[in-house]
Amino acid sequence: MPIIGTVGSSYYVPPEYALTATYNTSATHTFSNNTTTFAAYLIGGGTNGNAGSGNGGSGGYGSAAVAFQEVSVAGGSTATVTVAGAAGNSSLRLFGSNVNIASASYVEATSNVSGAITTSFSDRGNGGNMTAYGDNYPAGMGNAGNAGANGHTLTLNALGLPSIQWGGGGGGGGAGGRNANWSNSGARASFGGGTGGSPNGGNGGGGGGVGQSASPGYSNAAPGSAATVPGGGGGGGGGRSIGDAGWGPNLSNDGSGGAGAAGRILIYEK
Repeated sequence: MPIIGTVGSSYYVPPEYALTATYNTSATHTFSNNTTTFAAYLIGGGTNGNAGSGNGGSGGYGSAAVAFQEVSVAGGSTATVTVAGAAGNSSLRLFGSNVNIASASYVEATSNVSGAITTSFSDRGNGGNMTAYGDNYPAGMGNAGNAGANGHTLTLNALGLPSIQWGGGGGGGGAGGRNANWSNSGARASFGGGTGGSPNGGNGGGGGGVGQSASPGYSNAAPGSAATVPGGGGGGGGGRSIGDAGWGPNLSNDGSGGAGAAGRILIYEK
């Protein structure tokens, strides 16, 4: 522990923050009896990825976040901790107040604490596009989905408070292959989905494939992956494969979007 200065002839060691609670679900937090100030990090819920629709589905947004420190509090008092589900809002409110001192969602993060730090959401990856559709177009492969943006980092400048990073945006799903005419030979594959933003927004699903004329063999698109880090966006689903020229359109199934991750609240006391 760093020594900052002296008081009289004795060394003075300043108090250091310590993590006292990590909340993944809503609860009532009770401050320790000897606590005089606290700090907190709030992460909202990431949004779900979108399903494919021939084109790949877009990924979900990674949440915004907020952090603050040096808020005075009476030892033994309580605070209402609300932790977001997917696409929801995380907030913290001290006992006896009807105003949140901080909140975070995938839309924005806010706080009425002086010196609080906020970040914006992490952008989602767009889904890949299917090649031009119609009887006279050649068969083609779908395009890959785009990667989701990485999560942001929050850093508070006080002893015992870490820098934290949370889930990024979800990757977009890949588009399905298409075959304009069954006389076109050869399977038409799809491209894979985009990667999720670091750390671990959901990856996009691959698009569906289309088989040869003698054995159409359409394959279904893959679903987007769920985000695995708090606040991350889910991956977009892959797009279905399509055929045409007298057969219809012939469709396989689109991939579903992956789930966005719930939020988290960390509380430090000293």
